[in-house]
Amino acid sequence: MVDVMQKALSWLEAQRVAYRSVPVVYTRGLKKGTLNATIGQSQFDLDDGGGTGGLIRFESRDYLFAATELWAAGIAFPPQKGDRIIDSTMGNGTPLVYEVVNPSPTIPAWRWSDRFHTRVRVHTVLASKEVPLGA
Repeated sequence: MVDVMQKALSWLEAQRVAYRSVPVVYTRGLKKGTLNATIGQSQFDLDDGGGTGGLIRFESRDYLFAATELWAAGIAFPPQKGDRIIDSTMGNGTPLVYEVVNPSPTIPAWRWSDRFHTRVRVHTVLASKEVPLGA
């Protein structure tokens, strides 16, 4: 019997895609594919490394999408540092390029966003306000 929570999560994921997602282009090298992503953000308070207890606040623009969408786009899972996401929903119609990053050496570039490991949250920063030719 299917877990009631898993059925509810599947329904919720369908609602996210239908009502809270935007199409973005995910690229790795020459491979690219369109995904339905929900935009979010994360904040991390990181040690400044100076030994004084100072903190640096790091904010990332996050993209949440079903892990299967990467496979469907022909891009190997998991998301990798250096991958790029081209987002046309910001910048008055001008596509913006976000790069997948590790917020720190101890924080990975992505994490699971649900307990059944179907949706990922990818951390990015703005890399360029211009989409490179061929992207």
